[in-house]
Amino acid sequence: MNGIIYKALSGFYYVKTESGYSYQCKGRGKLKKEKIKPLVGDRVEITTISDDEGVIEKVLPRKNLLYRPTVANIDQMIVMVSNEQPKPDYMLMDTLLALAEHYNISALVCVTKIDLGDSVLKYVKDRLQSTNYRVLGISNQPPQGISQLKSLMEDKISCLCGQSGVGKSSLVNNLNPDANFRVGNISTKIQRGKHTTTHSSLVEVTKNGFIVDTPGFSNLSLQDVGLKQLANLYVDFDGFECKFTSCTHMSEQECGVKKAVEKGQLHQDRYESYVMLNKKLKQLKERYKRG
Repeated sequence: MNGIIYKALSGFYYVKTESGYSYQCKGRGKLKKEKIKPLVGDRVEITTISDDEGVIEKVLPRKNLLYRPTVANIDQMIVMVSNEQPKPDYMLMDTLLALAEHYNISALVCVTKIDLGDSVLKYVKDRLQSTNYRVLGISNQPPQGISQLKSLMEDKISCLCGQSGVGKSSLVNNLNPDANFRVGNISTKIQRGKHTTTHSSLVEVTKNGFIVDTPGFSNLSLQDVGLKQLANLYVDFDGFECKFTSCTHMSEQECGVKKAVEKGQLHQDRYESYVMLNKKLKQLKERYKRG
């Protein structure tokens, strides 16, 4: 029978089957010989050996694979930005949106804690106005926008990305009260949340709709992205013609993207974050060459 790995812990894989039953599984020895490691999010074929135990026979072809953390078959990236505490990190938001494009994953942005105000929500909408990203405002206490977000998760595996303390664990608990994810406090000294998630797992929040709650998504790196690719990952740059087809939108003359920024057709802050990411990526490439 087929199922999905929703948790991997201490060498065991926990698989929810299409029938709704869950089994604790080990991988068949041939998988190790073939150097195939089952991952959270994998669709697998299993053989049951008891009422609650099974063996993974085969890992089905993957739609995609994310590293650091390692999770398979992500359909949707939910980039979370806090209204306040911690202070919004827009560079991280833009980096995560670029990575979603790189991995061909659809993305949306959630501004949390809107019960404390709507200034950040308005700014994010303005910053991303030239993109097709959906921007939602949500609040965990009192619940606002939760049902709308839940409907967007149906039949998808979604990952939650963002700074610690933006309300990821609280959101999971609101979407699925049985999840019982531990919620951490904000450090008043550094205004960052404490990591509360210690292992990767899928939490079912609606029929066939799962959330990946795992540490490390804010550490996803652009190092696998080519310098020439980066501009293509900013979807709001599409449609502006440059004199040179190889234009990087940095120092070139007659750059359509820079002209669009000057005319107010592209958000200045989005372009500046692109410039910073371009320089950061160039430094990463140079450091890699030096070994």
